[in-house]
Amino acid sequence: MATIQRAQGDLAAALSSFQISLGIIERLAKSEPGNVGWQRDLSFTLNRLGEVQMAQNNLADALTSFQRGFSTIEAIAVGTPDNTGFQFDLTISYAELASVLRKMNEPKKALSALQNGQSIIARLTELAPNNTRWTQELAWFNGQIAELKSNN
Repeated sequence: MATIQRAQGDLAAALSSFQISLGIIERLAKSEPGNVGWQRDLSFTLNRLGEVQMAQNNLADALTSFQRGFSTIEAIAVGTPDNTGFQFDLTISYAELASVLRKMNEPKKALSALQNGQSIIARLTELAPNNTRWTQELAWFNGQIAELKSNN
């Protein structure tokens, strides 16, 4: 529902729906802290919430949501270094952090997030060079880093 509301441009309704979803997934994740599925869903929901907050130009709240989402997926990814899905999710969290940091005029912090994400996606791409999604993400990271470096 929230994703549809966001796509339709109803950011207030999307924000409300994501906040309701967040409340539910937080309870589930807290009830089973070892359940990586719930933890991943928590990270995903926090990132979607952050995207809506960023679209509303509520950058401080967006940063908080992205940081919480990042911390959640980072804990999973560190604990499962061979799980390429969780490693990829971590790159997405780095990208989300970088996007809000750029909007907040924090280019050094944004560059650091981009470089960390690039490092992970480059490693994943080496493992599976025919994975189109990963090669596209690597190209995106490379482009964002180049753009940020040329502007500063």
